[in-house]
Amino acid sequence: MFKLINIIAFCVVFIGITIAADKEVKTNSKIAVEGENKTSFSQNQSREITILWEEDFESGTNGWSLGSGWELTESSYHSETHSAVSPNDDDNLNATFNLLSPAISLPEIEPDEIMNFGFWLHADLPDSDGDGDDYLDDYYSVSLLDLGALAWHSTDFNWGMMGSAGGNNFWGGDEEVGGYLDSWIQYLDTPSISVGSGGSFSSKIYYAIESDAGASIAGSCTDGWDAANIRISADGGMTWDLLEDPNRPYDFDCGYGWIWNDAEYDIGGSLNHLAAGWGNDSFIWRNFNADLSSYEGMDVIIRFAFGSDPAYSTADNSDITGFQVDAITVSDDSGILFLDNGDDMSQMVPSGEVWTDQFYDYGSIGSERPGSTGWEEYTPGLAFNGNIMMDISEFAGKDVIFRIQSRYDDNHDGGQGGGLYIDDFNISKDLIDNYPAPTSLSAEVGDSEVNLSWRDMNSCSDPENTPGDECVYTNDNGEEFDGVFDCSGDGDCCQASWIGDSYPDCSDQAYGCDLTCYECDGGDCGDGAIAVTYNVYRDGTVIDSGLDESQFTDTGLTNNQTYEFAVSAVYPDGEESSPSASIFATPASQAVHEEGYDDGSFEAGFNAGSGNFSAVRISAGPTGEDILRFKWYQFGSGGAFYIKVFEDEGGLPGAEIYSSVQATSSLNGWNEKDL
Repeated sequence: MFKLINIIAFCVVFIGITIAADKEVKTNSKIAVEGENKTSFSQNQSREITILWEEDFESGTNGWSLGSGWELTESSYHSETHSAVSPNDDDNLNATFNLLSPAISLPEIEPDEIMNFGFWLHADLPDSDGDGDDYLDDYYSVSLLDLGALAWHSTDFNWGMMGSAGGNNFWGGDEEVGGYLDSWIQYLDTPSISVGSGGSFSSKIYYAIESDAGASIAGSCTDGWDAANIRISADGGMTWDLLEDPNRPYDFDCGYGWIWNDAEYDIGGSLNHLAAGWGNDSFIWRNFNADLSSYEGMDVIIRFAFGSDPAYSTADNSDITGFQVDAITVSDDSGILFLDNGDDMSQMVPSGEVWTDQFYDYGSIGSERPGSTGWEEYTPGLAFNGNIMMDISEFAGKDVIFRIQSRYDDNHDGGQGGGLYIDDFNISKDLIDNYPAPTSLSAEVGDSEVNLSWRDMNSCSDPENTPGDECVYTNDNGEEFDGVFDCSGDGDCCQASWIGDSYPDCSDQAYGCDLTCYECDGGDCGDGAIAVTYNVYRDGTVIDSGLDESQFTDTGLTNNQTYEFAVSAVYPDGEESSPSASIFATPASQAVHEEGYDDGSFEAGFNAGSGNFSAVRISAGPTGEDILRFKWYQFGSGGAFYIKVFEDEGGLPGAEIYSSVQATSSLNGWNEKDL
């Protein structure tokens, strides 16, 4: 046990506490090792799931694109006789491999439905962190491409910046995002232009892109991160060459924004000659000029290209907004051949790929990752970062492609397995949960006990309101529902739109709500307010049921042991909701106290960056005290960082007496580490 003697410094090295993959995914060509976000409670399975699309690989590839490093196999599978595998062999070392689905037309869904995807897998990838550097060695990721999501468009964004031609321009960015996202490839092409003698090209460019500082990937030519450049093709777009202006040189030779999306941009690849790019900030609109005299007598296409890597984009820094072009001019000795000032998209042709990362995972048996010990179904809730619930409802009605990407390092120092096996990929829809779970679960710890409380689903408004008054309730999705105050006279606000099987006259279901009153447009449907009862779970097991109050005290617990609690609601028709969000609590003796610096509100934040320290000094009593736990609040789930304890030397960190990587199930909100 560590002692607080006089004063110590308690320091945390942040590697990426709020996002799953920041610079650690780039500087080491790996993603930081994380623990699972495993839910120990099952979801309500009473609803029928409708399969919309599925692939079992029993009839060949069926439009799937198996890139190098992927193949169909009969050596291991979930159903029938085949699966797709990315072998974990020596031929696939130090590379990335893509398995692409065919284009899938997703159907529209109803407001009360949710669309998910899932699959079966065997992640026989034992080398998760063989070198012990806390970065993933072998892992895989899943992304989704919206075929209709093209970023280039005409806009007046940044028209007032110095050097601007005025009016509209072309921007390879998303208006809602205010810039660009991770894993983008975006192109903007001119039409084919016949060039005579003395050909030349000019345009204005503006870019605010991630800095190339520190760009390096082991085994790769990477010397820049996100990248933009200008290209030319003289064969109808079959092949491309880089256009260069000696007065506007590219910032680096090898952008990871290209390589991440296509390994052919890396050393020895067929696209390596196109891997240069601009990064950083141009600050003003810059002129770009290129000599086209070598293309005399040819038909050419000019392409503006932008690529982003898997981490750090506008969502992380609002100052980086992407790539813009204006005043595009192609001319020769005969005069101007082509001119576009960005007023509309009538001449230019946008294309590219906007991949939306879903999650990444790995095959650690020790961390009990899905499929690490054999075939397992990967279902909503298993992913520990990103789109944890694998919800793709926002893409309903669109054409999409899924990408499953395997990534292997350059050795098998953590063991060599068969590889990543995928089978029975499916897309499904389901009704949104009609039985909302309790919310706002909180806990107060005592000596050998934990006091739980949650929002009472049977009492939901101001008692001063009178029966029959109109009211509006906003659910968890921000949707408003009309209602009236209960006719029973207790002032509860009852939703006019909540349905129960026992009251068939009510209509228009409301979802994700905490109120559980039955009311029908002011008329009494049954007895008015209903009384749900509650079940309390500890570590996944029911410890009490049938409670009619929104509080419970669990006694006889072991001090300094962490317990997981959740609460469900049981409705009058006997259906039980899914459990509430879990909460963790650690009972302690009366001698234990918490020291910290927290006024209960958030005022400001900062990004410590990789390898840097953020510290807090804690003073102990004159006889010293044991350090039991470290507690922190974070925005977003996942991430990894170090917890370090140092002795005090004159108010500064002295000898390090404790160090541990925090990389197991860090969740949005308060977290604790048992020391």
